[in-house]
Amino acid sequence: MKTALFNAHFVEKKDIGNMDVLEEIGARLGLGFDFSRRLRGGDKEKHVQLALAMAEMYKIDETPTLIIAGNIMTNMHPFHHDADALRDNVITILKSIIK
Repeated sequence: MKTALFNAHFVEKKDIGNMDVLEEIGARLGLGFDFSRRLRGGDKEKHVQLALAMAEMYKIDETPTLIIAGNIMTNMHPFHHDADALRDNVITILKSIIK
């Protein structure tokens, strides 16, 4: 599902906030009527709203973003999307917390 959502949003330029688009993705993945019913029923809406509120609180504007110990945020942007530099930064942060 994560890969399908990523591709739909970034590759196919689809609006993954649109219920019809989500149902189309679900159908491609073999998810049936129960998926559509639960999607439209809002079963997870409260969880999504809490996640969005947390993202706003931490000023998250891109993924992936890593929050460590509830107060440290790191993402790929400051490192020009260099995964090795991000990894090194995360290791440094973790070492400082463990000390």
